[in-house]
Amino acid sequence: MKRLIWMSLAAVFFTGVCSTGYDSCAQEGSGERILVLREAQEFRDNTVGVDVYLTGNILEVKVVARMPRSRPNIYNAIVVGSRLGRLSPASRKTVLQTTEEEEPYPVTERGAFISFRKKEKTKRTKGRLARELLFFDIPRDRIVKDKKYKLWVQIKSEQEAGYRQKGGRYITFKFDLEKLPELVLQSQ
Repeated sequence: MKRLIWMSLAAVFFTGVCSTGYDSCAQEGSGERILVLREAQEFRDNTVGVDVYLTGNILEVKVVARMPRSRPNIYNAIVVGSRLGRLSPASRKTVLQTTEEEEPYPVTERGAFISFRKKEKTKRTKGRLARELLFFDIPRDRIVKDKKYKLWVQIKSEQEAGYRQKGGRYITFKFDLEKLPELVLQSQ
């Protein structure tokens, strides 16, 4: 009983600490909330969908990961680009599941080893669900106009990410943030 009480108090404290950080900054923001990317990628049975919004210099990324047999662990997410290097999230928050149906994502399949074109279609993602909300603080002075920027998301099976087990297989999904340089430089 004591353990349950301590765990619930820790959860309340943790969500309170996370929600006071970049959440309020992203919602209030110095500008409007602009959609940068909404896309999903599928590799075998694993699917990762991202909703990326820009508010001022805060990049808000909602990651929705699904795996068929076990709950996915969103291990890491970084923004990669020229002069930016590998930018880690400044704040991270787990989003609880709701009963609402999510909108279908435009999904890109990359299942074949050799493929000459990408297959794109709009569909609902399937499998066990994990959601996280990530906030990246983008330094405007390090963004170059005509360079490419990507969002890398690594997921891992929750069964492989057990307490005593080490290692496991990570799957990395790479999303192109084509509009990011223009939008960041316009919001100055």
